[in-house]
Amino acid sequence: MTGRSYVPLLLLLALSDAAAAQRGGPSPADSIRLFEQKWGAAIGARDTAAVAPLLHSDYVSTLADGSVIGRRETLDQVLVPDASDPQAKVTSSDLSALQIRMFGPSAAVATGIDTERGVNKSGAYESRMRFTDMWVRWNGRWVCVASQYTTLAPTPR
Repeated sequence: MTGRSYVPLLLLLALSDAAAAQRGGPSPADSIRLFEQKWGAAIGARDTAAVAPLLHSDYVSTLADGSVIGRRETLDQVLVPDASDPQAKVTSSDLSALQIRMFGPSAAVATGIDTERGVNKSGAYESRMRFTDMWVRWNGRWVCVASQYTTLAPTPR
């Protein structure tokens, strides 16, 4: 297929998103923003059922320590965020500086800061992470296919 063969398809996809916006439906960027917020709330609630449909079956995440985990391990971390401390739990996950960048009608990159608060064997904690999430439109719905996290220094008090 040549590049020209894709033009009608791309035009059709762009028009369908424009039509959705005219009907009062959320824009793709607004949908992804909502999914990011839902994901954060689900972490605080330890709700894997809310996170699972947001992740592609081949989802991959690069953690702040450089390790790479897949979808199953990511869902496990919603329930037990620290394997060395099974009693640890996240009590809230708040997003800030959230930006969505669209790359055509079916790809987007979300960046932001996730501030997690919780308790572990050492007591209460707060963790700040800069994240990048790659979203694609797959089989008619938005799913996250990859994430990367970087630990930020604690906020001075």
